[in-house]
Amino acid sequence: MANIFLLASGICIALLFLPTIADNESLLILGILIAVVSFILGIAYLVKSSSNQSQKSECPVNKIEKKMGKEIKKRPRIPLWLRLVFSVVILAIIYQPIANQLTIWGADPVMVTLAQQASMSREGELLFLRANPQLDSDSQMKSDCPSNDGFIEQGCYNPQTNRIYIREMPRNLYNVEIVTAAHEMLHIVYIELSSSGDASLNQAIESNYSSINDPELNTQVANYAKIEPGAKDIELFSLLGTEHSNISDGLSNYYVPYFTNINIVVAYNTQILNTFKNYESQLNELKKRIDSYTNAAKIAYSNSVSWARVGNARQNDYNYNIYVADVNAANKAVDQYNQLLESYNKLVTEYNGTPPVAQIPSTQAQK
Repeated sequence: MANIFLLASGICIALLFLPTIADNESLLILGILIAVVSFILGIAYLVKSSSNQSQKSECPVNKIEKKMGKEIKKRPRIPLWLRLVFSVVILAIIYQPIANQLTIWGADPVMVTLAQQASMSREGELLFLRANPQLDSDSQMKSDCPSNDGFIEQGCYNPQTNRIYIREMPRNLYNVEIVTAAHEMLHIVYIELSSSGDASLNQAIESNYSSINDPELNTQVANYAKIEPGAKDIELFSLLGTEHSNISDGLSNYYVPYFTNINIVVAYNTQILNTFKNYESQLNELKKRIDSYTNAAKIAYSNSVSWARVGNARQNDYNYNIYVADVNAANKAVDQYNQLLESYNKLVTEYNGTPPVAQIPSTQAQK
């Protein structure tokens, strides 16, 4: 009976490593409970059988029991030391799944939610949670993640302490936290892969960086070269994985074990970028309208002055009225521009703390 329970425990432990079970918390907990109960029962029966065996040792070793006229010899028993070794092996194997589950149970629920929203696999989630991630205010970020460029970092990973820090964002920029969580977790992945001696990793990173040739990515890399010299590839590994979907299969395969679908993170990042781009597009359109009305007003005013000099009051009034209408239209567009710019500046400040863009002053019509 002890062998049956110990075998059942071993089978349950083996099943815990199947992806369909390892990524399902309910199945994993159930498997761990069954394995633990089976292991305990197996040890209990093992102790009980050992006790019974010691009591029977007083009888002759070669005694033959007779039942129904047939001779039945005792079955050979598995040595006690072998059973104990088997039990220790099972205990060693079961330790890691239990420790992993305890890591998740003991983690900050906010961080667990971030990991899930970033579509991290169980392996990626464990890497993230073992780094004891925490949300920081702006003042905390300046201390935990000091920057040399004057901006407040969105997040950082400290390999010496194995800690991840994420800047706490307002509700309208919450997706930044999700992307940052994935970005910082990938720093841990890169360090582990690099320490394993994978020479093809950096080659894949550099090859994809060259083929993508994105101006915004080039600017990001240039900034990292100033503030984090020598960290090009580790930053690119995170940037390419969380912000670009057009990477090669060779590089994409490095992310597969740590995400169920990393394109979800890329989509969050795209949504963040589009929020800023929509503001910028509207501001540019309003600026063109302001310039158009301003130029038209200048022309109308010049025409009004010209007609006034030759004594044509009708044409003077006509062009002056056009001038006033254009000035009013320009000022209305300026008001719209400045209101939109105020919202945009607030968003920019919330995102990285940069100073706001200067507003456009209104124009007073000349007499």
